[in-house]
Amino acid sequence: SGTTPPAPSPAPPPARRPRVAIVANVMPPYRLHAHRRIARELREAEVFTLLTHGEGDQPWSRGDAPELNVVEFGPADALLSTPKVSRREWAKGGRLCRWLDEQRADAVLLCGYDDAARLRVLLWCKARGVPVFLWTDGNIASDHARGLKLLAKHAYLQPVLRAFDVLMPSGTLGARLLRRYGGSPAKMIFWPLEPDYAAIRAVTAADAAAMRARFGLREDRRRVLCCSRLVAHKKVDHAVRA
Repeated sequence: SGTTPPAPSPAPPPARRPRVAIVANVMPPYRLHAHRRIARELREAEVFTLLTHGEGDQPWSRGDAPELNVVEFGPADALLSTPKVSRREWAKGGRLCRWLDEQRADAVLLCGYDDAARLRVLLWCKARGVPVFLWTDGNIASDHARGLKLLAKHAYLQPVLRAFDVLMPSGTLGARLLRRYGGSPAKMIFWPLEPDYAAIRAVTAADAAAMRARFGLREDRRRVLCCSRLVAHKKVDHAVRA
């Protein structure tokens, strides 16, 4: 009697969740909802979104999406790489690698493979044994490389595609593009981009009638809807001709 009972043992610290880094250039709506779904459904991991090009000439609104854990690695360079920006991109890749080191990333999902920053991140992953995934919406219909350009593209892409642990094309034409340049079908899983399904389901017959009235559209016509920025490389003129 009279003795002090032992103090209770401190609670163990919470287990660290695996950290998954998604490296993208910008966050347009079609990627936003796919990222949000990953964060929502991959509950056993912490998901971070690393943006390499900020918003720049594409001021997309992400709204309130704290689950994406967005980290900006601007400045907002042009999205299409040129030799002039390659040195800056390589330096940007160094900043990405330092972040991945400090945060002890357990897996990296690269959106794209065609700039110096992504190449540097890929090399970092291979050197440290970190699984690295390629997520791309490129497809064979837009691949027009011929002659020396085709040979150079093969020489670059074959070792790059072999370095990825998993290849994630958005559709069958994307898979054909990866196979053309040496991507192994055994490594491929389809990973399409997606819209905000809730926004589509929320459209009512009254909303559709109001839109027809606004633009003077006849109700008995079928229509094709093309959603993109009005810039040359989106090929909106192809949709018009079709």
